[in-house]
Amino acid sequence: MGVAAAVAVPIAHAWLDRAVTRAEARGQQRTRDLAPATVGAGRRVRFLLLSAWGIGGTIRTTFTTAGHLASTHDVEVVSVQRALVEPGMVVPPGLRLRALFDGTERRPTPRNLAALLLFRAPSRLWDVHDAAYEHVSLWTDVVLLRWLRSQPSGTVVVATRPALVLLASRLAPAGVIVVAQEHQRLDRYGPEMRRALASALANVSVMVTLTETDRAAYQRLLGATGPPVIAIPNAVPDGLRAQADMGAHRVIAAGRLTRQKGFDLLLEAFAPVAGRYPDWTLDIFGNGPQREALEQQLIDLGLAGRVRINAATSRLGEHLRDASIFVLSSRYEGFPLVLLEAMAAGLAVVSFDCPTGPAEILTDGVSGLLIPREDVPALTTALVRVIVDESLRRRLAGAAPAAVVPYSPSAVGRRWEQLLAGATP
Repeated sequence: MGVAAAVAVPIAHAWLDRAVTRAEARGQQRTRDLAPATVGAGRRVRFLLLSAWGIGGTIRTTFTTAGHLASTHDVEVVSVQRALVEPGMVVPPGLRLRALFDGTERRPTPRNLAALLLFRAPSRLWDVHDAAYEHVSLWTDVVLLRWLRSQPSGTVVVATRPALVLLASRLAPAGVIVVAQEHQRLDRYGPEMRRALASALANVSVMVTLTETDRAAYQRLLGATGPPVIAIPNAVPDGLRAQADMGAHRVIAAGRLTRQKGFDLLLEAFAPVAGRYPDWTLDIFGNGPQREALEQQLIDLGLAGRVRINAATSRLGEHLRDASIFVLSSRYEGFPLVLLEAMAAGLAVVSFDCPTGPAEILTDGVSGLLIPREDVPALTTALVRVIVDESLRRRLAGAAPAAVVPYSPSAVGRRWEQLLAGATP
């Protein structure tokens, strides 16, 4: 398709430039006011994700919140692209998913010929500073712009990552209500992205963060003239209530196998524990670029047979039930949904006090143990404490589910209902 692509790409560029100019003109008159909804009437709400067919905290919490709101509103989760035939996460009953680009259709047909010609060309609209830039294309530019322009007045578009916020605030029609939802800490972005966000957020109705810490950070970025900034945490899916086995000599951790999640620190901390308590094991669940390095590290530490690095799973709750201790070893977080899931399942949790989230979620010594961030010896000591002292382990596990109640789908859903009603939650 080389010759055809050489012809199609310039045509697509020209169409995109004209369409962007028209869309920007239509969006310049956007009002930031989230007009109150008609009493008793549901909103048309669209949660916009890069991909809804993978596995991850953003996808999981979006499904949970959208599924709750779908009972009273016209809700759909819109995925820019789709790379798998089946969703990697459980989709709540009645929640609709839509993919703007179905990447599973690779056989040329009249219907997908344009996609096959353009999906290898680099994006012109996606911000290059967004970490997902390498996963988008000229074709995703086309389908996303078409979709944004097609949204009727009054639609609430919840954009779930920076690049989507930048595009929705710039290209959605004036009558569309854009809500920016941030799943990462502001200080994880470079100066270019922060400047771009500050400009784009001037054209959204509400900025939603996951923690009070990040709410304050965005408030400082936007100043007094910016849109309202509110904190609404992630919701914990139902079905994880107090099921863990406190007699199990098993520690569990989960997350992307990246430096952020600190599994290298966890292996270092667990090595002395394994030497002293040979009947205890550690299971890590996740996929990512550090798998080989972590597998080599556990061999170097003599942990083969004591530590297993398992593939990511959409059924983490079943594995939580077979453990008694959960560890969050992250260097930083946006909002650690997996920590809430472990607490809801009734595990004793040990967590680094990393920014942001853990200190807002659990009370040290009551519903879990908070350890100074990246302090490996302190993590070893904390693990030994909950392993040796079964009464402490049971006490922490017993208090954990109550600490999660404010993060239930109904509690978080009520705050989203208030937002959609035009009130500040």
